[in-house]
Order: sequence, then C-alpha cells, then structure tokens
Amino acid sequence: MWIVLGGLTFLLSFAYFFYQRRYAAWNGESWQPPRHWPAAPAPTYLRSLSTGKKGGHLKLGLECPAHFDFQIGPERAIDKFFKAVGLTHELQLDEPGFDESIYVGCDDLYLIRLLKRSPAARSAIHGLMTRERGNLMGRVSLFGRGGRVWLQGSVDADIEAADLAGLLQSDADDLLCLQQALAQLPTMMIEPVANRMRWQAAAIATVAAALASCAIVGWAAHAMDSSKQLALSALLWDSVLISAVLWLSLVAATVVLLVRTARFHLVLLEVVLFGSWGMFGSVSNAKMHINMAHDESPAITRCVEVVDKRISRSSKGRKSYYVQLASWQMANGEWQHGLEWKVSSAEYQSMSIGSSVAFAEYRGTLGFPWLDGFGIGCKSNSD
Repeated sequence: MWIVLGGLTFLLSFAYFFYQRRYAAWNGESWQPPRHWPAAPAPTYLRSLSTGKKGGHLKLGLECPAHFDFQIGPERAIDKFFKAVGLTHELQLDEPGFDESIYVGCDDLYLIRLLKRSPAARSAIHGLMTRERGNLMGRVSLFGRGGRVWLQGSVDADIEAADLAGLLQSDADDLLCLQQALAQLPTMMIEPVANRMRWQAAAIATVAAALASCAIVGWAAHAMDSSKQLALSALLWDSVLISAVLWLSLVAATVVLLVRTARFHLVLLEVVLFGSWGMFGSVSNAKMHINMAHDESPAITRCVEVVDKRISRSSKGRKSYYVQLASWQMANGEWQHGLEWKVSSAEYQSMSIGSSVAFAEYRGTLGFPWLDGFGIGCKSNSD
C-alpha cells in the first residue's frame, strides 16, 4: 500500500513542482498605478498581496512574451563562490554597480544580448533590485516565466496595500520599462540550448522536491500505521548506502547537465537540501514497506506484561499515550528491552501496570522483526 501511495505522491508532487517551475502559477487582482505615462495607454498589472501571522509576499506582474524564463535577484555570497570556482557561469556586463549587486539566473542568449545592449532595461532591473524600501519589504526577486514578468518580495504580517503605494508606483514604472524591452525581442527565435537547459534544470529540481514530499508522506503513513517496526535503526543504516548511491547519481546528473550554466548552483542547492534526505526517506520507507507488507513468515503470538505508562503533551496541548512493555526474547534470539508502544486513550485507560497485552511478532522479509495486532486477547503472562 505504501508503494502505491508513495508512487502516487511522487507523480503528483513532480507534476506540481514542474508546473510551478514552468509557469507563472499565481493569480492576482487587476491593478493600475495612480500615475501613468501620458504618451502610452495605461497598462494593467496583476497584483497579489498575501499576509499571515509570520509575514507574506507581494507580487506585481505584467504580461510578456512567453518564451522567457529567468530569475534575477540580489547576488549572494554563494553566487559569488560558485562563480569564482568556475562551476557557475553568469552574465557579466562590466558594470560594477550591476555585476556586484545583481545575479541574473538565465542562459537565454536573447535576454543576455538585451541586457548588454539596452541601458534602459539594465536601469530598470537595477532599480527594482536595489531600491530602498526601508522596513516595508525584505528580499526581492524578479521572475520571467510563462508569459509574465513579475517582481516578488517578502512583506511584514500587518502591512496593507496603502502602505506600499509609493514603492508600487516606482516598481511599476521599472517593470513596464523592462516589459517593453522584452516585447521588442524576437518571439519566434528560441535559443535551443537555453531551452533544453531550462527543462533539465526543472526536471532535476522537481525530482529532488518530489523525493522530499514522498518521504514526508511515507513517514506520516508509517506513524499512523498500527504495526510497529523493530530494529528501526538497523533498517535505517541498511538504507544509507543505496540512498547515497542514488543521491550521488542525481548530483552527478546535475553536474553533467548543468555545470557552467547560470542555474547550476541553484539546482545543486535543491538537490543537496531536499534530494538528500528525500532520497533517504523514500528508500528507507520502501524497505520498511517491503519488510512488512511482503512478509510471509508465520506470526508468533506474544503475551507481555505492561511495566509502565506515560502521557506526553505537545506544545499545543495534544496528548499522546504510551505503554512500556517488559523484556522478551524474540524469534531471532535477541532480547527486546523497554519497548514503548503508542496507544489510543481508550486503550491507555483500559490497561494497568502489571496487566498483560498480546501482539503478533513477525520475522520480516528483510530480516527486521516487526509487530502487529496490539491489544488482542491475552490470558497469561507466558509466551
């Protein structure tokens, strides 16, 4: 069952993250700045302001030619490091104010030519990236994807659209200048190498994200399952090698396909941060599923005494109930000591210290014993 659930989760998350990377997957309300250029018709922007208890995001966008795919943001230390060692190649304009403060994540030769030849486009990007916004907005980024170019930045939780009126006016002017420059570029000539790299970067990054979501769902399903995997640490150690090999294969694919592109280290970070533990979680869950779901060994009924009980309370006040069982010798000859089993509140109330509970012990397909059927009738304290 977990394999089916994990596989479905993988496919759905892969499709979702791939969609997010290929298209401008956000909607907003139509908005026009209060001041317009008199010589041109008033453009209609899309604006989205979302806030929560811990802050939110502001997005301001315009329609643009569909074949552009770029991400521009402040140049960080990690960007400079990978450029310095030669693994990442980014546009350099020989303008200190631009090159040192702005990172252009794009391998499209048409956009690179535009930035080299259009002072107006460079000035618009520089204004969007370096504008002083005080405490109203945090880090900002500029995206071009799916027929839209938009500015995105973090905002405080209690901010309102009226507070951003002045900033939005200046940002809207720069965004319109950039959009008009993009619209003047050829729309029928798509750089084939850059287009292939976009798909490769999107595919690798979404595999890493899908592995992470698959691992989360798998461990959540295991936590809710009534069966209990013993020797869990041994099973996890047994999963390390194959997980490392598969993850290093993903890293190798990232290096081979994307090295010396503008997005190499951005994708590599996602593979490291999400793909590593996502691969390990997915592999270990798969091994756990195979070990239990495909186990054909006969069940051994155990009858073990309850030696302790406890209640655990979370920070939100939720209670979890546990009973601790006495030691017993398993079928493989090893002793199981101090096992805790999570139970429902009703089971917790019905059990007392000194009473006995029964469950089924299995050897496991991969040799890792596991338990199931906790709480079935038990008439004696002996095995």
